[in-house]
Amino acid sequence: MALAEGLLSFLVKRCLDRRRPDLQTIGRDISKLEKIEAPFPRITYDEAVKMLQDAHAKGALENNFEWGGDLGSPDETYISSQFDRPVMVHRYPAKVKAFYMEPDPQRPRSRAFA
Repeated sequence: MALAEGLLSFLVKRCLDRRRPDLQTIGRDISKLEKIEAPFPRITYDEAVKMLQDAHAKGALENNFEWGGDLGSPDETYISSQFDRPVMVHRYPAKVKAFYMEPDPQRPRSRAFA
């Protein structure tokens, strides 16, 4: 996760350093990009499921998310909208992630990072 944070932070900063005028020309809100800085918030898959289920109960999401499913676009969009920068979700169920993802030693049913 630290490697991904570093890479993403570097790319966004480089883009802002070299392409800020271009982003402004096309009307992009760069204030969000300026907030992208490591470390990113990290939540477990279980926490993400709870967020989605709570949002559904409050009427903020149409579909109710069930534990064990893979996060889809609406799910990821909702979760990311709750943070001011990228968020990392880890400890996915093993059945929704590829075999080459590192298993979680504390929870064999989960993968450590996806």
